[in-house]
Amino acid sequence: MKQLDSTQAMVDLRGRTNLSKGYAAVFTTVVIWSMPSLFQYYFNRYYDPWAQNFYRYSVACGAIAPLVLYRIWRGRDVAASAGRFT
Repeated sequence: MKQLDSTQAMVDLRGRTNLSKGYAAVFTTVVIWSMPSLFQYYFNRYYDPWAQNFYRYSVACGAIAPLVLYRIWRGRDVAASAGRFT
């Protein structure tokens, strides 16, 4: 009986990973999470914090909504797509 060599598959996967993409994602995440406090500090003269949060979350919802609608349009449920990997 022929057996699969999983160690070779793992070596192949490690050779293809690009660590700079991971660092870029971490850097982007840190920048995005640090920006709201700066905006609140500078816009405090013009908008109260409640209005700033409303605008911030409205923009976030507008940015994510097309992705959710595309996912629904394609008919792929998140649970169903995650279930095929288990």
